[in-house]
Amino acid sequence: MQSPEFIINSIAILKAELVNTRFRVGLKINNPNPFPLELSSFSYELYGNGRLWADGIETNVLTVDANSSLEGNLFLIMNFIDMERSLLDQIIMLEDVNYRFSGNVHVNAIGRSLPSFNSSFEVSGYSIVLDE
Repeated sequence: MQSPEFIINSIAILKAELVNTRFRVGLKINNPNPFPLELSSFSYELYGNGRLWADGIETNVLTVDANSSLEGNLFLIMNFIDMERSLLDQIIMLEDVNYRFSGNVHVNAIGRSLPSFNSSFEVSGYSIVLDE
């Protein structure tokens, strides 16, 4: 059994407030297995230019069909009080950002007599920043 793969498609600013900014992270989850996977929970940390932007735990059960992908969104709140000013300026100017997305996911194989397992993930790259 292979672990699911996580890909960030985009980061979008939804609402800028005095201290916090709400944003959406477009996330794609690939299942490379010939059977469906159930993701019962996952915890994550999102870093921008080496600094922690947001973290959290998702507990909604997601099912990713065999050999397919599921796309969705994470809605996060970023607090800029402790943020480096240059990173805030980069986001406000909608420049691409260097990100790192890491965490752990609890995986069940649907219809198989395989034990559930925890898997860590880490992806990094550059993402566009959109203004919605």
